[in-house]
Amino acid sequence: MTSLLAASFRVLRPEALLLLIVLYGVVAWIALLGRGTRKGVRTGEAAALVARGVMLLIVVLALSLPRLEFESRFRSVAYVLDVSDSVPKAALDDAKEFVRRSASLRKDDDDAAFVVFAQGAAVEAPMARISATKRDEPIPIDPKNISTRIPTAETDVEGALRLARAGFPTGGARSIVLVTDGNETQGDALAAVRELVADHTGVTVVPIRYARDREVWIAKVVAPSQSAENAPVPVRVIVESTHGPVTARLRCLVDGVEAQTQQVKLDRGRNVFALGVPFATAGFHRIEAIVEPEIDGDPVNNRGAAATFVRGKGRVLLASNAEGSPLAAALADGLGIDVDSVVGGSLPADPGGYVPYDCVVIENVPAWMLTDVQRRVLKSAVEDMGTGLVCIGGPQTYGPGGYGGTDLEAVLPVTSDVKNRRVMPGGALVVALHSCEFPDGNSIGREVTKLAIQALSSDDEMGLVEYSMDGKERWVIPLTRVGTKESHMAQVAKAEPSDAPSLHAILQRAADALALSGASAKHVILVSDGDPQPPSDKLLAYLHDELRATVTTICVDSHTPDGPRSMKHIADATGGTAYELKSSARDRLPQIFIKEAVTVRRSAWSEEPFTPTVRGIHRMLNEVADGGLPLLLGHTVVSIRPEAELVLSGPEDDPVLATWRRGLGQATAWTSDASPRWAQNWVGWAGYGRFWTQVVRGNLRSVEHLGAKASAEIDGGVAHVVLDALREDGSFDNGLRVAGTATAPDGRATEFKLTATGPGRYEGEFPATDVGTWLATLHWADPRDATGKTISMTQAAVCVAYSAEHLAQHSNERLFALLEGAGARILDVEALDRAAAADAKQPDAASIPWTGPVESTEEPVELWPWLAGLAALVLVLDVAVRRVRIDWSKFRRKPSAAAAGAIAARPAAGAARPRPAGSFDPATAPPVDTSSAAPSTGAAPASAPTTPQPPASESPGLLDAKRRAQKKQKWEEN
Repeated sequence: MTSLLAASFRVLRPEALLLLIVLYGVVAWIALLGRGTRKGVRTGEAAALVARGVMLLIVVLALSLPRLEFESRFRSVAYVLDVSDSVPKAALDDAKEFVRRSASLRKDDDDAAFVVFAQGAAVEAPMARISATKRDEPIPIDPKNISTRIPTAETDVEGALRLARAGFPTGGARSIVLVTDGNETQGDALAAVRELVADHTGVTVVPIRYARDREVWIAKVVAPSQSAENAPVPVRVIVESTHGPVTARLRCLVDGVEAQTQQVKLDRGRNVFALGVPFATAGFHRIEAIVEPEIDGDPVNNRGAAATFVRGKGRVLLASNAEGSPLAAALADGLGIDVDSVVGGSLPADPGGYVPYDCVVIENVPAWMLTDVQRRVLKSAVEDMGTGLVCIGGPQTYGPGGYGGTDLEAVLPVTSDVKNRRVMPGGALVVALHSCEFPDGNSIGREVTKLAIQALSSDDEMGLVEYSMDGKERWVIPLTRVGTKESHMAQVAKAEPSDAPSLHAILQRAADALALSGASAKHVILVSDGDPQPPSDKLLAYLHDELRATVTTICVDSHTPDGPRSMKHIADATGGTAYELKSSARDRLPQIFIKEAVTVRRSAWSEEPFTPTVRGIHRMLNEVADGGLPLLLGHTVVSIRPEAELVLSGPEDDPVLATWRRGLGQATAWTSDASPRWAQNWVGWAGYGRFWTQVVRGNLRSVEHLGAKASAEIDGGVAHVVLDALREDGSFDNGLRVAGTATAPDGRATEFKLTATGPGRYEGEFPATDVGTWLATLHWADPRDATGKTISMTQAAVCVAYSAEHLAQHSNERLFALLEGAGARILDVEALDRAAAADAKQPDAASIPWTGPVESTEEPVELWPWLAGLAALVLVLDVAVRRVRIDWSKFRRKPSAAAAGAIAARPAAGAARPRPAGSFDPATAPPVDTSSAAPSTGAAPASAPTTPQPPASESPGLLDAKRRAQKKQKWEEN
């Protein structure tokens, strides 16, 4: 308990008080010098001296670091719960119930926090106490409704303990209740516990104990990384079992289609099954094995996977969104290899999907049709896997709002950053955010808003308006020109939309800003659950009819059927689009935001007919450009990168066909289209098929090394890669500088090293924890090549069917013992609960964190900041008493007329003061001649005094000096 009465005063630097003697001596000496030879102390000097003395006293006290220390007798308990994949669901439910019961037993003066962790950690409920005298309202601890989303494929106990430690308030007794199965895969929990114990923070470990005594799992699926076409591939499936014999069914799937099924008998321990899997087609094939035992525990680990590359004559993937384009037929006839055609948004979303293809052709595919993962994986396929890319344009491809600023543009030889060109009309986009009431909703809202900004050009305008936490509509980003985008991106992080009662005020803010904008296209994206009151029809009509603005609505997790209807009415009334989503489908939000941002992007294409200009000799133009090239009716305005090669150009030297080497792959950009819109003269041209065939051939993967074989296996979340390299004569290829790139299932690429371990053999490792297909691309240069140019590459794949957490068959008792030895207390909940059930006097296990003596601790409140502020105020007072002069005689009460007469009639109290020589005396003054004076309107009273005039002998300068001396004397007397 913290009490304001139980406080003590303490000075951390008492030696600083000795400065008072020195400083006051200096002040006294300065005061004596200021007085000089005058006697007495003036009023102003005395006040200034006192002010300076007080100020010095305060400053010295501040330098001595004084503080108030309040006696604290409260507990702060942080519950840290393990929610990783290794914890069985039933055991996790029991652990959650323990945390709920224990946290509910805290007293009014105590405090509690709730942290969940797995691969990362997050605070579900923070401590309510802020300082010795202030605390917030505590957030309820509800383990059964955890809102935080964290990856669960790993366990980092150390990171969770450090996060919990950082949230403790000062003072009081601190303890952490760690609820875990002990199967850590990251960090060092033992080191973290030792630090906590040394810092007088108690650690109580509540083990989540379990043992899967009847568990079957697939430990590994082994297949060769490369195989010949139509040859059977030997596959080994390794199945582990904790019991046996047990009957099971073993299934083998190839590319998702069941190929074999057999009944097997599993013994306790390791079981190995050999399968022969033939592949009729070339390309990348995924082999998956599934075991279905009669008795089992965790079904997630009952599958395993491997991948094999079957070599063939090569393939091309064409993804098209163009209507009436003859490109697919032209490539199929001219290339002589297989061409697989898909719709624009069906590009692979994992690295393995690009392995069969030597080149990918995308035709008029808008950026919003592709997810972030698809764009990132395609980029990695070009840079890290050597896949060729031919990007054919159209109105929705290049430029701002298209590929501009995306991962796809990063691998292209052209950029949307057009400088020193004709001015193009810009658009204005307003994003209006209402509270996104699903887990991480506001965070996702901020991220997709950033994607919308990225899709705009620097000349467009963008604004972000929200209903803020203080109950008002506010501009997070006022509607302004996007410019370099960095400032807009930084402002988005400040958005914290809350639950608005009405959407009218938010849209009114957007309308007011759009009314002042001169943009050619105006658009609003409104995100809400549809619960607030809708805007008035008058406002919607104003947006549509007067401002020519459209409103697209995104209704997420509506609570009532009226919500989607209300949001659709807004979109329909303004000519926008209405979307309805569940939070489970929030992955669609990035695509929606990019697509809607495109509606206001500036017109980045030119539809002026032109004939392309040949800029040099290139293999793509062999026997094509000899007779001249047909007319093109339009193209997208872009700029060529400095490192790229320009093959064909258009008006003002705009790039039309450009190519470059990007990583291991070749990428080519065609800024017109291949369909009848802009290339109708090309479609009917005799050289159409030959031209596109040569363009695609110029980008085929060409660095494959047939004398090298790579293999990869995964064990415990680590992939081990082996490269065996032979020369054409069959000898070992030694001395290679081999580099490796690991491409994760989501397209992220990381580098790893390979070192020589034997003749022609090179080995390396990389962590592979994410579920999915990991692709290892190995590339090297000939050591005899002085340029160091990459000449060869090969690939291997590893498949992660489930996280390593599902391999844990029991809780880690060894870690519990180590933590106990480091000073932690092990709390056996089941044993304590049994004891409490048998004897009512025994404590409940849930109450243990809140029992035991609490040592009194001192909770400091530093005083020096307050003293520093007080010294500044006294300094102002010191300056005031020295510089500001007040004539107090002006504030004295003037006597009344009667009192003035009595004073005048009163006889003099003393002798008259002698007049100095030459002074003016009215009694002896000569009469004044008034004959020349102007006539007055009335006679003056006889008793009216005559105004005395100064004698001629007294100059005006002397009179002014006397007046100043009199004022000074009066000030000193006061």
